[in-house]
Amino acid sequence: MKNQTVLLDRASIYQISLRAFTPEGTLKAAEKILPFVAGLGPKYVQLLPVVQADDGMDKAFWSKRQMASGTGNPKNNYRMKDYFAIDEEYGCEEDLRDFVKKAHRLGLKVLLDLVYFHCGPNAVFLKEHPDFVKRNDDGTPYTGEWNFPVLNYECQELREYLWKNMEYFVEKFDVDGYRCDVGSMIPLDFWAEGIRRIRAIKSDVYMVNEGDKPEYLTVFDANYFYDGCFDAVPVAQGKMTAAQFCEKWEACRQKISNAPGRMLHFIDNHDVASDSGEERHEKTIGTAGVDALLVLDFLLDGVPFVFNGYEVADDLKHNMFSNRFYGKDPVINWANALCEKGMERSTLLRELYRIHSENDALCSKELIWCKHTAPGQVAAFYRPDVHRPWFTAVNMTDYPVSFAVEEIPEMLPLLEPELAKNARWYFRDGHMEIQLLGFGYLAASYPG
Repeated sequence: MKNQTVLLDRASIYQISLRAFTPEGTLKAAEKILPFVAGLGPKYVQLLPVVQADDGMDKAFWSKRQMASGTGNPKNNYRMKDYFAIDEEYGCEEDLRDFVKKAHRLGLKVLLDLVYFHCGPNAVFLKEHPDFVKRNDDGTPYTGEWNFPVLNYECQELREYLWKNMEYFVEKFDVDGYRCDVGSMIPLDFWAEGIRRIRAIKSDVYMVNEGDKPEYLTVFDANYFYDGCFDAVPVAQGKMTAAQFCEKWEACRQKISNAPGRMLHFIDNHDVASDSGEERHEKTIGTAGVDALLVLDFLLDGVPFVFNGYEVADDLKHNMFSNRFYGKDPVINWANALCEKGMERSTLLRELYRIHSENDALCSKELIWCKHTAPGQVAAFYRPDVHRPWFTAVNMTDYPVSFAVEEIPEMLPLLEPELAKNARWYFRDGHMEIQLLGFGYLAASYPG
């Protein structure tokens, strides 16, 4: 009988920013690349918002990140004008329907991005429903930290409007769930009712909340942490130690230990990429460094999340405000798929998606940190399972290291390497000794 603590959800997510994904920046163009994405092995693709964005030119209602982009693009992905319309930049309703159908034929599920904390100053409902947003004493819209009008959840009519919007895309487009932008800043009871309604239409919708409040995992499947719990890149950059990373990770694990959902984590996403400019991770820590951190992303507990382009080791600047009309930054360098580093990265990601999908130990919340003699450089942990446990050690730095693992879990001597790079290991006097070159890693499981 299988370990009853195993969570059967094997979610893994691949994020698509349409503006960076293809030169056309459309759903139709992205649809053509879905077979390649499906071949990697993610369970879900998540699109940045595709509904109509506010095109107002009044920069008083632009976010700081939007202004800093220098693109002059009024259309912020996260400043909505019409929640029920597809933005013509990306295509039309039929294009989204076709995208979802193609994804489903390929075995992929599709998540849309909901932006319900705020809207654009020219949102189509404001003239008829001025009470849909919070107001200052003088009647002007109250704007939050992103300079957008904040929606008013004390208004029951607004709630009904947004619940119908959640239902609309499930019913009309057969989408499989949502990533909810800054969801923890929206009342939990709103989400509980909305999720109840869409699960009455489609029982297996998957719901991701951007936020770190444990109570939201009573209704959401995953929390999309933005508090830096997966601060792996600073270790690779020499700005913190592996031990500090592990301590922070454990604190996040404990925070949600009693919640039914889990945490989602990543080394890059649309926000990080936009803020990084030319200094993408492939450049600052190198391809080997990214490889090592991706191994961590998949083999630690939680939901692995990969930003588009990582499968070909893309290192180009991608700003979320740049498109074929404004900024005109380059799109993903798909030519890398034919280069050695791109082919090696694609192979690694396919293996990581496969391993994560097939192994119960990696889909549970159970994790045991292994005591070892290189805490400054190495993250090492054990994922127990009665059938197939896993052990992982990752050198999070560019310096070679030799270390001993103490207090060896009972099954560890029986494990065999499944995924290794620049690694050697052997047992001596009751200890496991490991040698890892810079950004080397070792993942081993029971072969039975």
